[in-house]
Amino acid sequence: MVWFGVVLIQNWHNPWFAVDRASNPLSGLDLGIHELGHILFIPFGTFMHIAGGCLFQCLFPIMGIFAFWQIRWYFASIMCLPWLGLNLFDVAMYAGDARSRLLPLSGWGALGGDNSDQAYDKAHDWYQILSRLHHLDWDHRIEHILRVVATSVTILGLLIGSLLVAYMLASSIRRTTSSKAIT
Repeated sequence: MVWFGVVLIQNWHNPWFAVDRASNPLSGLDLGIHELGHILFIPFGTFMHIAGGCLFQCLFPIMGIFAFWQIRWYFASIMCLPWLGLNLFDVAMYAGDARSRLLPLSGWGALGGDNSDQAYDKAHDWYQILSRLHHLDWDHRIEHILRVVATSVTILGLLIGSLLVAYMLASSIRRTTSSKAIT
């Protein structure tokens, strides 16, 4: 929980914090989920294929909330909220880069393919999304909105997680006290 709080503060101070993949041990998993999203959304057309990476990257922690809740792993369920927040920060940074296109894309050009600006533009999800919608100039607004939502979701998860830990601690103390009173 503390780690999520530290990462939240680092994301506030540095919007490009997510570029440093070493700062987030979940980043490899998140990147895999993002790329899987592209594949899963292929049947829904080109636009959804492009948007599917970021969409699935954010849907996956939400699915985790429900999956963990169903098996009564409440703390794990709640910790999916800050995980969602981390993914929203990643997506916000990606969206905010749509016009400038400075973000180093994972795997782009790594296989000896075309390293031209045009190839990069095709590989940049948010450039593709916003240019197809004729709203490329919305990149910074979308980034700001996503950063506000990411912050809110992370704080909510940390708050509920803290309350849950306090409740579990209090319950443990009550059980210990009542079992000592009986003996």
